Amino acid sequence: MKDTSNTATLSASSAEEKEKCTCFWKAAFFLISFFILPLVACPILGQAVQKKQLSEADYKEWGELITDQASPDRKWISFRMQYDGREETLYVRNVESLKTYLFPKVTRAEFTSDNNVLCMDKDKNLIIQNLKSGTKKIYSNVSSMNYSSPAHLLAILQSNSNFLQLINTNDSSVSTLPNVEKFVMSPDKKNIAFTAIHNNVNSVGLLNLMKPSPVEWIIENSPNSFDRLTWDDSSISIAFYGFTKPYCRNSILYFYNSLEGKCFELNPSGQSDFLRENYIDKDGRFPLRISQDAKKVFFSLSTVENRSSALTDVEIWNASDQFIYPLQKFKGNYIENKHLAVWIPEKKTFNSITSSSLPIGTLTGDDQYAIVCNPKDYEPQLDTDGPMDFYTIDLETNQKDKIVEKQSAIIYDLLASPSGKYISYFKDNAWWVYDIRKKTTANVTQKIGVPFSGKVYLNMSNNCFGAAGWSSDDSDFIIYDQYDLWKVKPDGSSFERLTHGREKEIKFRIAVENESDRYDFVYDRVKSKTIDLNQEIILKALGGDKKAGYFKWNKDVNEKAIVYEDLLSDKIYFLKNRDIYIYKEERFDLPPRFVLKEKNKKPKVVYQSNPHHFNFQWSKPKLIYYSNSRGQDLKGILYYPFNYDKNKKYPMIVNIYEYQSNRLHKFYNPTLFQSYGYNPPFLCSKDYFVLSPDIEQENGNIGGSALDCTLTAVKEILKLGIIDEKRIGLMGHSFGGYETNYIVTATDIFACAVSGASISDLSSFYLSIDKNFFKPNATRFQTDEQWRMGKSLFEDTALYLKNSPVHNAAAINTPLLLWTGKEDYHVPWYQSVELHMALRILKKPSKMLLYPNEGHTVEQENNQIDLSKRILEWFDYYLKCSDKI
Repeated sequence: MKDTSNTATLSASSAEEKEKCTCFWKAAFFLISFFILPLVACPILGQAVQKKQLSEADYKEWGELITDQASPDRKWISFRMQYDGREETLYVRNVESLKTYLFPKVTRAEFTSDNNVLCMDKDKNLIIQNLKSGTKKIYSNVSSMNYSSPAHLLAILQSNSNFLQLINTNDSSVSTLPNVEKFVMSPDKKNIAFTAIHNNVNSVGLLNLMKPSPVEWIIENSPNSFDRLTWDDSSISIAFYGFTKPYCRNSILYFYNSLEGKCFELNPSGQSDFLRENYIDKDGRFPLRISQDAKKVFFSLSTVENRSSALTDVEIWNASDQFIYPLQKFKGNYIENKHLAVWIPEKKTFNSITSSSLPIGTLTGDDQYAIVCNPKDYEPQLDTDGPMDFYTIDLETNQKDKIVEKQSAIIYDLLASPSGKYISYFKDNAWWVYDIRKKTTANVTQKIGVPFSGKVYLNMSNNCFGAAGWSSDDSDFIIYDQYDLWKVKPDGSSFERLTHGREKEIKFRIAVENESDRYDFVYDRVKSKTIDLNQEIILKALGGDKKAGYFKWNKDVNEKAIVYEDLLSDKIYFLKNRDIYIYKEERFDLPPRFVLKEKNKKPKVVYQSNPHHFNFQWSKPKLIYYSNSRGQDLKGILYYPFNYDKNKKYPMIVNIYEYQSNRLHKFYNPTLFQSYGYNPPFLCSKDYFVLSPDIEQENGNIGGSALDCTLTAVKEILKLGIIDEKRIGLMGHSFGGYETNYIVTATDIFACAVSGASISDLSSFYLSIDKNFFKPNATRFQTDEQWRMGKSLFEDTALYLKNSPVHNAAAINTPLLLWTGKEDYHVPWYQSVELHMALRILKKPSKMLLYPNEGHTVEQENNQIDLSKRILEWFDYYLKCSDKI
């Protein structure tokens, strides 16, 4: 008989060990399944974790990441997440520790230099959050605030109090100044100018924030009220208006120089010429401004209007008028009766700078000359904005000199240099520089040999690529070609290419943290910024292959990449001397996020929006290449359906406009809240391919070129064998809607189409008025606008009829869904009605959606949902129902 005791013991032991082993692997599998696999694909198992299928109920979880500010030391950033139907919340996050403060109902923050952040919520509560200690103080009913970084003082006024409170952000101590009505902090943040009211008398005073000192009174105990306190850039002088009644038409102008302690007054009551025609207008269109040398005050004059004695309010439209009646009423009367004027207090002189004959005005960089022009110079004409003759006016002598004739009205095509020596302008495909004092002009690009104009704006043909600015003391003018930065001497004697983008088809542009950093707006036009070429410059880069990112440039090593990848980067904060960069990036399958890049360190994600996104199935985009019949190389985007199966063929929706390939890496939140019913993730989640091709417009053949580019793009995709050629739909909005209308008159390749807020009859559209801008729509048909007909309706009527879908409606066999807003004044809504009525009469399949109280796009949320769903239903019916295919 065998001894089995040990065997039994061993078997029991083995079973126990086996059970332990089984439990271990169960636990391990649990960990892998729930914690590891959702983050990475497992190469051992050979497959990724199954992701969720996106449903419309999930859409509400996606929010939009909106940038705000960065702290001076770039250790903190503020941003907000915007969700449909929810209250906004501001985030303030440390880029290193990721510590985060949340501020409900707040849209922007202001960082101080002493570890505080200031936020004002929608209920007028001021929040002072110390980012280091975590302490927080709240002040309610705050009507105005400003922060002095040199003095570490926060100045606030509360609506229920007339005490100006000065809060020390270091120790939280508070001092007050009574009877304050309004205050304005100086540009250097070291002084405050304020108005005070006590016992029905008014005063204006100055308060030094840097040291304890008594108020310096400019005016005391006056029966006049005071408003529009304005500092000069050097924080030495201040100008303001005085008036006897709140709605008094005529004002008194004051100027005070704090160094000299002198206050000057310009009172219309002592100036008879003011009383006859003009008055000092504190609410005029030219705000108060003090010149760079603090010797001139610029202000607004308005003309005394003559009351009409007419017995009727009939509108008189005269065909010979330079502006059509609506434009003259909206803009002409306004600019012609509101003038820019200059006062020189020391000399006791004043002059009107602009006039009814030259109503548009700006100033040179040093404020010593004015630049004036008249938008009616060559009206009536058929450009969107007619060319103008530009003049300089010497503000000391009042001498006027012509700079250039028939110059483009585009605001960035004529720029004053920062130091006041030159005026640059782009004309005849070249940059010119006018020397103000020498009164000479030089073509500064004629010897360079590359074009400085091309496709810049989506809705226009060729334009100037633009100017970056001027180097110190106006010594070099810095301009852009299609790819690179150039510096040229103002006399055109020499030039140098600063970057090397052309070789790699990378477009370089100077990056700014805020768009206001690109130009200085001075009244009606702009002046250039100063660029220090001896310091490092941050460049934004966009490649022909749609890679994007940022480079740093200096004169010794040229451009060097900070980040340059298959991503879209559109916001950057930086500390150049410390190589700290915080930028926002996104990709079609990667929601926007903030990334920190420091010298010799790997990039670090500071904030990832919509992290739940990675749990869902998503589409992928592909950049496609094709050529139209003219041999022009074009690009487009093909978005794949979610959970794409290579073994089956899919329906496809083609969305058209003009150039769309630059959106390759744009992330779209899935949503039904779309103002024109198009959302790639929404359509891709419904088992559609989506194609967005680039369209190269040909002058005089806008419909034909749209047809050509669209069909060649579709045929290129059909070669891939992934699309069912009988199940292709077409859609477009606005100009894309017109292109859709035209294309379905010329081909039956599309099983159905959707056209939003579109044009159908070029003849009637040509003779209509854009009620948004009060301009004739005829101006949109010249070569510089989107319609690019090149000829007027009366020069070639047949051309307009040929390109008008409504006149070719009999050829339409494609079921067409039209939609528009009944308050659309940009593209008249009855254009859609005309095409719908034509199709109705012809007994063609068509449906029209007309949304009351909506304009060129649909903005009411219930209407957005309705539009998105009806468009999908239209496509589903014609592209997925077997009896319709």
